[in-house]
Amino acid sequence: MKKVIYVLLLAQSTFLMAQKTVVTTYGEKITVNTGTSNGVSAVGGDVQLGGTLIKPTKITTDATNTLEINSGGTLATPISAIKIVDGNQAKGKVLTSDGNGVATWQPSKLTVINGYVPQAAFAATPIMVGGNGGDQFVGYTGCTITLAPGKWRLEFGTWIQIGGSSNPTGKFSSIFFSTSSTNPNAKVPLANGITLNSIIIPDLYSDTVMDKYGTGSVFIDLSGASGNTTIYEWAYCYVGLPPNVKASPSTFSITSMNGYTGAYGPYTYIVATSVD
Repeated sequence: MKKVIYVLLLAQSTFLMAQKTVVTTYGEKITVNTGTSNGVSAVGGDVQLGGTLIKPTKITTDATNTLEINSGGTLATPISAIKIVDGNQAKGKVLTSDGNGVATWQPSKLTVINGYVPQAAFAATPIMVGGNGGDQFVGYTGCTITLAPGKWRLEFGTWIQIGGSSNPTGKFSSIFFSTSSTNPNAKVPLANGITLNSIIIPDLYSDTVMDKYGTGSVFIDLSGASGNTTIYEWAYCYVGLPPNVKASPSTFSITSMNGYTGAYGPYTYIVATSVD
């Protein structure tokens, strides 16, 4: 029994040697040959890390002992720390994982989606909001965009014109988005917990408050969607009215000036860019 234990201890003590012949206390000669393969090399009789991995290899860590690859580089003088060659590597490619965590080099994917903008002025159906004051309305502008699940930067350029027989004057207008063309409260989920109800658009001309134009962007998160999501652009208008006048949906109008070209138009758009 002592002989067996001694041989095992001896084999363990010589693991770092590529090949050694030792003599036991009983005069027996034992040759220990660990060999070198799968990520180890024999250097000067020692077995060292640094060989070629020829077998599937799994490295398991825990929260205390994480894997760190440190090249010794700094912010001022970076030094490459890792090289991954899968046959698909090339300049500008991005290491991309599948659902199982298996990564390959893939082209950088920057997806740009153009939305739908009517090619003519679009008369919204005003919905009165903000109580019974008759001075706050919202309306769908006719502009939409359909996006796949994921995170997106949604950008717009919008021109609206207010009017109607109640003779309103524009005070304050903004743009927001809904997942419905009839329900302004079907809010679009924003990315990273952003809280944003709408984006203000200013007066277009200095001599009138009837026309509003503005551009803006918002980051949205559709990662949890089970399929494509259509997003609808809405305008909010807070207006001034003549004394003792209350506007109603029948005496107030919101027109989205889509398709108006002018000298350098058109001026309205809706577009989204994927965010990895």
